[in-house]
Amino acid sequence: MHLAHLRLRDFRNYTRLDADFAPGFHLLLGDNAQGKTNVLEAVYLMATLRSFRGVGGAQTREPAERRITLKAIGSVVRAWRR
Repeated sequence: MHLAHLRLRDFRNYTRLDADFAPGFHLLLGDNAQGKTNVLEAVYLMATLRSFRGVGGAQTREPAERRITLKAIGSVVRAWRR
C-alpha cells in the first residue's frame, strides 16, 4: 500500500499538517521535539487503531475533536475522536 496523503488536525504538536507522499522511500529529518515521531504515530494509529505510546497521552492536546486522515492509492481512511 502506498500512503499518498497525511492530514493531521490537532494531533500531538500539530495544529494542522497536510503532507503528500510520492511513491518511494521517505526519510523524516529534523531537530529533537519537532514532531517526527508524531507523524509516525499517526500512521501507526490509523493502521492499528491504537497508539504505540501506551497509556497516558500526557503529550496529547485536548481539543474538542482530533482528526487524522490517511489517503492511500484507491482508498481514504479517516478517524476522529470527540
